[in-house]
Amino acid sequence: MAAHRARRLAQVDDVADLGCGIGGDTIALAGAGAQVIAVERDPIRLALARFNVEVLGLGSRVCFLERDLLRDPPPSAAALFCDPARRSGERRLFDPDDFQPPLSHVLSWRQHTPALAVKLAPGIQRSVVPEDAEVEFVSLNGNLKEAVIWCGPCATTSRRATVLDSDGAMSTMIAAATPAPSLNLPLAVLCEPDPAVIRAGLVAELAHQLGAYQLAPDIAYLITHTALPTPFARAWPTITWMPFQLKRLCALVRELDAGVVTVKKRGSPLDTDSLARQLSGSGQRHLVVFLTQMPDGPIAIICSADRSDMVT
Repeated sequence: MAAHRARRLAQVDDVADLGCGIGGDTIALAGAGAQVIAVERDPIRLALARFNVEVLGLGSRVCFLERDLLRDPPPSAAALFCDPARRSGERRLFDPDDFQPPLSHVLSWRQHTPALAVKLAPGIQRSVVPEDAEVEFVSLNGNLKEAVIWCGPCATTSRRATVLDSDGAMSTMIAAATPAPSLNLPLAVLCEPDPAVIRAGLVAELAHQLGAYQLAPDIAYLITHTALPTPFARAWPTITWMPFQLKRLCALVRELDAGVVTVKKRGSPLDTDSLARQLSGSGQRHLVVFLTQMPDGPIAIICSADRSDMVT
């Protein structure tokens, strides 16, 4: 994830890593080819950053500056990067005004250096993102990891979803003026969008790419006749579906020779772990049950976990 951010930032001549800690992002930026000014108020962390940079042979690309950014302005650079601390001891901080430095203080640096990137937790409220900035949500191996606010010339769209995997592959999707997909009954394939796509509000864009439908306007699951390869969603072959009724669902999964049953949900109040234990049996098939909603009520969609059942 640091390498992905660094590739975007390294397109300028020099970048100031503000609050560099022990140098993780400084190393990524220098490795991507940027000249880096590493700024830290803690002299011990700054010394560790210097050691880490030197060990990796990147010393010629980095200069170090001890500075308290709550009192003094950032150094002059073409672009700024900041990953504000979001913990106080063992306690996680959720209010942007409690970050160190506070998010409002970080965003004030745009007055002098418009090109600014700020790393945040993915649950950050959209209301704190400047209207003219880009917010990017990033997932790694299907798990939502972070949000990044890109300001000034760093911003190239309003919303972006980026999907990374451990092998270094990267795929990105940006906001477009895409109408909401049509609604339909469950079809042969259920598509589960990557959480970065959902958090970025790009389900309609993904549906357009896949030729997919929604079950209900506020439900992020997509349904299609066939599975199209995409890094932005996981596809599940549909076996059957039914209006939700627990006794009937239990009987149906037994008829389907259920062994391990995984339960996923959107728009359902039920506890997935408890229901998975209740539905799992001694059979041979690994099933995935999706609890969700259609406009006329709750439903359960039963899918196979075996990709060989996929309609392509």
